[in-house]
Order: sequence, then C-alpha cells, then structure tokens
Amino acid sequence: APAASPVGTTVTVRQLFFNTPPRRAFLKSPTSEGSHIEEVLVSLALSRPEVRIVFTWEQRVVFDAAPQPTAAARAQAVLGKDWAQNLIVLPPPEEPGTGIEVSGVIAPPDRNRNTRTGQYFFVNRRSVKSQPLSYALSRGYGELLPSGRFPLGVISLTVPLHTVDVNVHPTKQEIKFEDEKIIYAFVQAAVKHALAQFSVTPTLDFDLDASIQQLSSIQQPFTEERKSAAASGSIFKGFTQKHQAH
Repeated sequence: APAASPVGTTVTVRQLFFNTPPRRAFLKSPTSEGSHIEEVLVSLALSRPEVRIVFTWEQRVVFDAAPQPTAAARAQAVLGKDWAQNLIVLPPPEEPGTGIEVSGVIAPPDRNRNTRTGQYFFVNRRSVKSQPLSYALSRGYGELLPSGRFPLGVISLTVPLHTVDVNVHPTKQEIKFEDEKIIYAFVQAAVKHALAQFSVTPTLDFDLDASIQQLSSIQQPFTEERKSAAASGSIFKGFTQKHQAH
C-alpha cells in the first residue's frame, strides 16, 4: 500500500514478471542479474556522492555509501579499499572558462586490469559507456601501462548541454559529442597532468650508474675555454630557445 517514507526512498522488487511470465525465460541466474543491478547502483552512487545509497542483496549489505566530500572517498566507499587505494586525484583545469571540466580519480599504473571493467565515465552526472573516453584515459598513461592492460578510473565530465547528443542508443548509455577530439584532448591532458603532478611518470637518474661518474667528461673540469668551444658548436646551437620542445 502507498506509504510515506520519512527519509529517502526505498525500492523493493518482487514477482517482477507475474503478469508476463514468458519474459522470465530471458533472465539469467540470480547472481548474474544481481551483478547487473549492482553495476547500475554503483554508477548512481559514484555520480551522486552527496546522496547516501545502501544496496542490500539477499539480506547482505553489498555497500553502504554515505555522503562523501571527495571523489576518492566516495570511490573507496562504493568500490572497496582494494580498488580505491592510493588513488590520484585529477587536478582542476588550467584553462577555466572553456565550458569543459574534467574531474575524478585514477589508479596508479601498477594497478590495472585486462578488461575495461574498472572504468566509470560520467557526462553531466549521467553514467555513460564510451570507447573514445576509455581510449583517452589509456592514452593519458602512455607507456606506463603494459600492452593489453587497462587503467582504473572514475572520470566525470561537465560539458555544455548542446554539445552532447544522448539519443544515439536505445538505452541512452552511449552518447555522441559535438567535437570528440576536444573532449579526447581534455581527458588525456588531465590524466597526464595528474600522473606528472604526483611523480608517477618515470624519470632518469644518472646517479644510479657509478660507471658514468668515472667518465673523463665528468671528471675533467669544465673551463671557460671549453665552455666557449662548446657554445660555438653546431650541436649547442641546435638547442636554442626557438628549437626547444615545449
């Protein structure tokens, strides 16, 4: 019977196909169907960190996600500590005012999977599945990922409403951007920036090889005469400010 709920909303499903029994033949096992339900609720919980969502399955609490102030805390509450440990927060955009914002969290390169199951994308707070976004996420890691492995991440995009088409798929899980290349570039740049900011990208350390310190070019003093000779050479002139890489 209809009844008021003092706080929140409770959804209970029983005898879903009592009036259409043939539909039951298309159902998979309870475990498989339960995983689909969990996938939907996980997406809802990640997209709405300010809302508490409790998922109970057969008298067992799968997750109890209280409101969290950060995306990292929410991911840990929903996805578990194993998934969400040592997460890297995407930095705020360097060029505000473009109408496009990328936020979220990503996992370190050493925590990856052989499928894309650990990737969650949201556009204007709606869960979506997007091959271009997944590819941009992987490209942001560059050579830090082994071949055939995929990074973990929860990526949220805010874009102007008129630049995205949500009516390209019957279930509205897939979308189409007006300018896919711009969105791709924003996501890839945000991931690269986050990895660099948290010193995840590899660096060269010449101190690790003691034999380098024994080379004559290292041991001999660099006199003013040698400095002038080096500066006049073609190799040195090739590294002018004009020709330096960005």
